[in-house]
Amino acid sequence: MKVLFLTPFGGRTGSEMMLQYAIEKTGKNIEPSIFSRKKGGFFAEKFKENYFYTQERGSFIDSILNGIYFKFFKKTLQQNFIEKLDRTINPDFWYLNTITLTDFAQTANLLNRPYVVHVHELLSSIDEHKIADFDLMMKNAKLIICCSEIVEKTINSMGYSQTVLVHECVDFEQIKIKKEAKDLRENLGILPTDFVWAMSGTMSMRKGYDLVPEILSKLPQNHHLIWLGGKRDTSLELYVNERCKNEKLNFHFLGEKSVDYYDYLNAIDGFSLLSREDPFPLVMIEAAYLSKPIVAFDSGGVKEFVQNSMGKVVEGINTNSIVNAMIEVSQNSNTYSKEISKARALEFSAQSISDLWLNYLKTRVKTD
Repeated sequence: MKVLFLTPFGGRTGSEMMLQYAIEKTGKNIEPSIFSRKKGGFFAEKFKENYFYTQERGSFIDSILNGIYFKFFKKTLQQNFIEKLDRTINPDFWYLNTITLTDFAQTANLLNRPYVVHVHELLSSIDEHKIADFDLMMKNAKLIICCSEIVEKTINSMGYSQTVLVHECVDFEQIKIKKEAKDLRENLGILPTDFVWAMSGTMSMRKGYDLVPEILSKLPQNHHLIWLGGKRDTSLELYVNERCKNEKLNFHFLGEKSVDYYDYLNAIDGFSLLSREDPFPLVMIEAAYLSKPIVAFDSGGVKEFVQNSMGKVVEGINTNSIVNAMIEVSQNSNTYSKEISKARALEFSAQSISDLWLNYLKTRVKTD
């Protein structure tokens, strides 16, 4: 089965990590070619021979060239690249990883190439697309894969019925702890008696980055919060940094930390999912696998995942509610079961989820 996978960044986003895990676990059942809008290192490491990208810098000159090309050929340079790639590969179908690729759905329809759409998003992302572009992509998809129950419910409510549920997954073989938690904490100036929380994700309002100072200001002074995730050139960073500095709050922004990401996640005492909206974040699975209690807003898929004795999910986006839950968990951490958390995480292993995923691709995508 030859598949052309199209994805936005090729980097360490949750949707792209999940896709790579699934492809790898299917072995020789899929002959993959991967196209990314950007030169992301995550896919390039594993798929060197069949990874393609167009590095559009977004400069003024790029926009002029694209404008001229579109005027004459009614398509962008990137769309032209994809058409050539399609002719070279001649895949059985395309696989649009995330709903951001509406323009590629248009190209697939023009070429009469069947395609799958994998939805990793909820309403805030759906809101970014024009009705005509989104509807064209979804109604013509041979299969719509939804990463959580709430995502599938949302897509069904919009009138699209060709959906299947395939939860996000984690390749637990990739989780290797190399550094001592004690050393990492000491390097950050954290005392043995302090309680350390972590959040993971790109700094944004959707991920709740703006809530960091408010939450830390209401927690006991011995509570710390580590943030693992990508930076963005936004004044939101200035707001958070200045408040945390002026109020002497224990905030540690560590960036992506791709090499020792799991070491830091293992060094915490609890995981706090601050997202306002999150379909089914991989990091909550990773945290549970490392036996960390989870506290979260009811932001989407987390309510499907967190069971009794794994942590707390609070209603709404209320900082007082989540602070109270974080304090309760920190004071009673022994009542939360490490065994149940890890067992729950293992239900979402890359191997078991990829088997389900592959079966849907084989049985539900008609390419004739």
